[in-house]
Amino acid sequence: MSTYLTDKAEDLTEEGASATFTYRRIGPPGGVPLVLVSGFRGTIDSWDPEFLDLLAADHDVIPFDNVGIGYTTGEARESIEGFADGAIEFIEALGLTQVDLLGWSMGGFVTQHSAS
Repeated sequence: MSTYLTDKAEDLTEEGASATFTYRRIGPPGGVPLVLVSGFRGTIDSWDPEFLDLLAADHDVIPFDNVGIGYTTGEARESIEGFADGAIEFIEALGLTQVDLLGWSMGGFVTQHSAS
């Protein structure tokens, strides 16, 4: 059985204005972090561990659960805009001033709206 970096990653939490966010950090620190936004009904456990290992070879990768999803507290949002606001709240709670965003499925829409 393979062991992936995500198998060793701890669940971390960060307090935001509307939620306690749960996330993981994988890969070397430094540089511009890559924040991963899950798709509809996805959580930090939904990401393929082999894919995460490939990303984490050269990046500080941060998958997180948005407000009211998975391990994160708060009231789940009801729109793409609401989830984008949650993603921005998470990034700001971590004190990150610059990130790259990657989302799949609905998370792709959330990243596009977050960047606008």
